[in-house]
Amino acid sequence: MIHLEADNGFDAYVQLLGLLLENGSREDVAVTIKDAHQNYVVPLPHLSDDLAWILRETSDLVEGSLAPGGLHLRYDSRRARYFKASGVIDWAFKDCTGKPHPMEVFDSGIVEPQITGAVDAEGQLHHVLNLLQHDPGSDKASIMLFRWKKDLVEYTKRRWHMGTYSDREHQRVTCGLVWNYNFGSRLGKVRTFWRHNVFYQHWITDMFRPCELGSWLGGHLKKQVGKAEYYFIILRQIFYRHDRAQWEARYKFWKEHSPITDLYPSVKPDTKTLKLFDFREEWDLKERIEQDLRLAAFEEADEKIGQLQTQYFADWVNVMKIAELCYAEKILESEKEYSNPNLKTSRAYLGKKSEPHLKALRDIVGYFQPQAAGFLLNWFLRTNRPKEAAEVLEVLPQEVRDLVLVAYLKRVKDKPGALKLIPIRPEVLTMSEFSKE
Repeated sequence: MIHLEADNGFDAYVQLLGLLLENGSREDVAVTIKDAHQNYVVPLPHLSDDLAWILRETSDLVEGSLAPGGLHLRYDSRRARYFKASGVIDWAFKDCTGKPHPMEVFDSGIVEPQITGAVDAEGQLHHVLNLLQHDPGSDKASIMLFRWKKDLVEYTKRRWHMGTYSDREHQRVTCGLVWNYNFGSRLGKVRTFWRHNVFYQHWITDMFRPCELGSWLGGHLKKQVGKAEYYFIILRQIFYRHDRAQWEARYKFWKEHSPITDLYPSVKPDTKTLKLFDFREEWDLKERIEQDLRLAAFEEADEKIGQLQTQYFADWVNVMKIAELCYAEKILESEKEYSNPNLKTSRAYLGKKSEPHLKALRDIVGYFQPQAAGFLLNWFLRTNRPKEAAEVLEVLPQEVRDLVLVAYLKRVKDKPGALKLIPIRPEVLTMSEFSKE
């Protein structure tokens, strides 16, 4: 077994990348992260999912999708493909996103309970919280992600007997198997067990989600997360011939530079600050703000943002606000208003051009800012607004600007023009897809 000890999530990222550069596939890898409280890793220009998607998915995990038998978003597979759209978040303005929606289980002939959200406390996470409130040191506080009847039986049936297997419909066995939580000591501990992890696609998200759910549990218990332990049966990285040099350059760069998160103050509530407010009320308010944003009720959301007591959740909803503002613009420009009445009043709000977007970006104080800026930068460049794109970069610390620029040019038509917005360090260009430009 290979065992790595890391000071934090970013240190784990660098060590794992170095390990996989030696050999692209490893078995039986264990990682101990001493401090998993700051659990979001920002290794630009490496991206996995958009930050808005990661935050939205985490909210959904809390609000009912951790069903008694497995891990699923509270949307069926037909809707799922809309959520990971590149550049713009296509989840807005759909009836299913206004409130927690009954989970539609893939039809495998198995009767499953309908999950209606946190209000009914039917999800595994809420049962785990109930247990930990009675016995914080219990070793039974586990979330089971693997559902053998669906993830094993259904997968085998479709893959080898029916000929209708499709990864697009997520008819595959979940990578995460069990997440365990323990708050018997001064700091909480997270233990996770995985059958498989593809590093470049999933490590950023998989570092965030289990630990963020730990922070949600700890918030109710007035404790922060401390140590996190990950065990992978298989950990691998796919190096294509043309991009291995880029990954080697990224490893060298981040071995020699401090992580982006060091440029920002820590805004995530710790054990001390958790004692100063009601975590459940704060989370519920954040959820109501997210719902307003998803429904394009931006003015109502602004009123509620001012009521938040923590900068961390204010940053969280401002990331969501940027994503939803961009998508609202897209809908209004195409004159497709669907059935959402809020879009009519959004015209005046969005009539201020880039002002609401840039204000939301400036209001982000912590380390969510670079990726929120990248999302907005991408949108302005794709809508032919280079002046506003330059203003986005000016909001960021000097050390981050070129990293954000080279990371967020997907689907931008005039890439050469965009690369001239600011000077780019040669070492940053080397580890990007534009290394030969």
